Amino acid sequence: MAGSPRCARALLVALAVGAAACTASSTTDVVPTSDQTTVAPTPTADAVPTPTADALPCPDLALGRPFATVADPALTEISGAVASPTTPDRVWVHEDSGTAPVLHQLTLGGATEATWQLDGVDAVDWEDIAALPSPPALLVGDIGDNRRVRTSVVVHRLAEPATSGTGPPDATIELRLPTPTNAEALLVDPRSGDLVVVTKDLAGDAEVLVAAGVALADDGTVHTMEVAGTLSLGLLAPVLAGDVAPDGHAVALRTPSDVLWWTVGDDESLADALLGRDPCRLPSTVDVYGEALAILSAPAGYLLLGEGTNPAMPVAR
Repeated sequence: MAGSPRCARALLVALAVGAAACTASSTTDVVPTSDQTTVAPTPTADAVPTPTADALPCPDLALGRPFATVADPALTEISGAVASPTTPDRVWVHEDSGTAPVLHQLTLGGATEATWQLDGVDAVDWEDIAALPSPPALLVGDIGDNRRVRTSVVVHRLAEPATSGTGPPDATIELRLPTPTNAEALLVDPRSGDLVVVTKDLAGDAEVLVAAGVALADDGTVHTMEVAGTLSLGLLAPVLAGDVAPDGHAVALRTPSDVLWWTVGDDESLADALLGRDPCRLPSTVDVYGEALAILSAPAGYLLLGEGTNPAMPVAR
């Protein structure tokens, strides 16, 4: 969200808190889990039929308290997070535009364990990070565009670093857009290699863009994204972050007040799951600066992160 006027963000804070107060039963900071089908995406006309929500139960997760906080006071613009493909309870995060192209590995307690700088890379507007479990790789999405002038965006792929250091990405994949747009959610399907970008819109109409099977594409290759459909999430529900479970059987998106969760069938693509049925509404915090979401495993759950000095690290498990 870097580059947006502060007054607009302050207005969005007030409106998001007000909207959450209208939907929450007794609090304004955590969304209850009892109403799990109130957010309804509109399927595309050619959406593949999928199992009903009753056949795909919502996970029973709760936010643990107290929340840990990020220890490093310099990490004030966190805009992407993903669980380490190899080390339990570790996440990789990065900051927004205007900062160095550096990845930081954090514990769930907030301590920094490693950093990795990508050589030869400009961080134009890094907005999200994803991972592949095998071989273990990180994919950094330079996909933001507040001015909506970029005709293409890029994803940098690198093997997960084992220690702190520097080095170039293994590949930079260019994604041509159907039209210039702004996005803060990058999804990678570990089964098919699909790259999916979900756009950000204050009206809550999020396009689902897909580049099929290109996550392991060669360096310098160019691929065209196709519009799979549009999610209708409601006014003041822009998509701020997203992630995919390591086995590809769950996908989640974050808005200022919700974590939206879809279970993904064995023969289903991420786009089909997103566009084919209502999501579960899982516990979250109201945070218009909350631009990071990482799905965790063993045990399953997710981490939320946002901007500011020593931001909180809510974990749901």
